[in-house]
Amino acid sequence: MTSKLNRHIRGMFQTEVNDLVDAKYTSRLTAELSASVNPCRDPVTYLFQFEKESFSNLRGFEFNVVSPVKKALNVLPKVILANEMIKVTFPKLKSRLNLLFPKRATHCDLILCLGLIRLRDGKRIMVPERQRLQIKKDWKIALAGDYHAEIEKDIDVYCVASRWDFPAATLQRRRQEGKISTWYTCCTEPYPNGFTFSSPAEGVWMGWYTANKNLDGYLRWAYNSWTKDPLTDSRFTTWPAGDTYQVYPGPLSSVRFEKLIEGAQDFEKIKQLKIYYTKNNLTKELNELNKALEIFEIKSLANTTADEMMRKVKPLLNR
Repeated sequence: MTSKLNRHIRGMFQTEVNDLVDAKYTSRLTAELSASVNPCRDPVTYLFQFEKESFSNLRGFEFNVVSPVKKALNVLPKVILANEMIKVTFPKLKSRLNLLFPKRATHCDLILCLGLIRLRDGKRIMVPERQRLQIKKDWKIALAGDYHAEIEKDIDVYCVASRWDFPAATLQRRRQEGKISTWYTCCTEPYPNGFTFSSPAEGVWMGWYTANKNLDGYLRWAYNSWTKDPLTDSRFTTWPAGDTYQVYPGPLSSVRFEKLIEGAQDFEKIKQLKIYYTKNNLTKELNELNKALEIFEIKSLANTTADEMMRKVKPLLNR
């Protein structure tokens, strides 16, 4: 019986595993099946009596024990039999963020499928519904959220909430590695922000703050997640008015979005000026610009408005 069951299992999943098996796959499967089946056979009648956990040792059976990704991508399903219905669910896949690919490999296919075998007569069926997840070697990992030092090295594009700062050494290393480091605001920050009641100058202020923190850019939730009547009412439930969009249907821009663009332009001009001043040994101008950037801290907005701060520094860009 063990050899027949082995043949049924191999035949059922042959299309899926194809040649992705190790050399001893068949004998390993036979050994596991024997360990499951033999204890269930009555030595007198030679009849089999299977229990719910008779085949539990097959959980996690690996078709290819030499696979370099078997530990990172192996997931065990949860099977529930109730009311003559079989429910199979797969847990959330938690793989290493820095998944290592074999040499010359371009992608990894993760296939989720279901096969059923009736032990009484060996009838088998392959459930047609299946899911395929392809993980490409050149995928980048992005995260917008809190700063976590323990996973920072695995994140290619890391956007931290405004209450967080990248350590200076970490930021320098990330830039050397070609990784992107940015910051964001959403509904939680009273300032700086892009609500309909926010000072438009805060959009410009964000560009200077980004330059001061030596970051690569800024992310805003959201761009055009419109409310029911966005042209007349920018409120959405308990969120601050205007939080869900910066532009209007049409498309139409807004004062706050135009000011955000101005902040991006200032950010780029600051970068170019720093390069120019450094290249031409204009130390006085470079020091003045760096000194002006130092005042751009979020806590400063508690006592000084963005409008006041921008009026003081804007002339530095228009010499």
